[in-house]
Amino acid sequence: MKETPEDAAENYIRNIIACMGLENITLTSKVEDNAITLDIEGEDVGFIIGRRGETLDALQYLACLAANRVDQTYSRVVINTGDYREKREKTLEALGRRLAIKAAKTGRKSSLEPMNPYERRIIHTAVQKVNGAISWSEGESINRHVVIGPDPKNRTNNNRRSGGGRRGYNNSRRSNYNKSEKPAPNPDRKPLNEGEGMGLYGRINK
Repeated sequence: MKETPEDAAENYIRNIIACMGLENITLTSKVEDNAITLDIEGEDVGFIIGRRGETLDALQYLACLAANRVDQTYSRVVINTGDYREKREKTLEALGRRLAIKAAKTGRKSSLEPMNPYERRIIHTAVQKVNGAISWSEGESINRHVVIGPDPKNRTNNNRRSGGGRRGYNNSRRSNYNKSEKPAPNPDRKPLNEGEGMGLYGRINK
């Protein structure tokens, strides 16, 4: 029987798990919309996730390579365990929104840790739903990270930065920092598509 991309990805991950010496691990797979989803469950899934999901991301990348060596079609591979992806996404959304509100209020920018394209896109999406803040990416390769800062088109931030000296900290300006100036959500702003709609790493041509 001809091996399918799903078989290749699943067999690859099963071999890796066996080499890691992990026991009582259950691996299930399904194919939906040209995407292969591998769900890993068990007691020692923490070893598979790794620090901030780095091991899980690496396994997903390698499984994608294995799957796309079978034929000329492209199949996206997603590996999840214990709803880790969903929890990570919620954490990143909350982080992006919190730093966006901070940037809009204070006029200062914040740099995040390096992330893969998929996670950077989650941050961009969260930031662009907050008025008065913008986000962009800096760095190359594994050091590429998101920077969140004030929107230069925002009149409130421009006025604060143009004050200069001690004048920017007098009582009249302090009175401007009230709850009414809290950046409002803006669902109409379009997110930056750093993930290119391809999931964690996008298409692999080689």
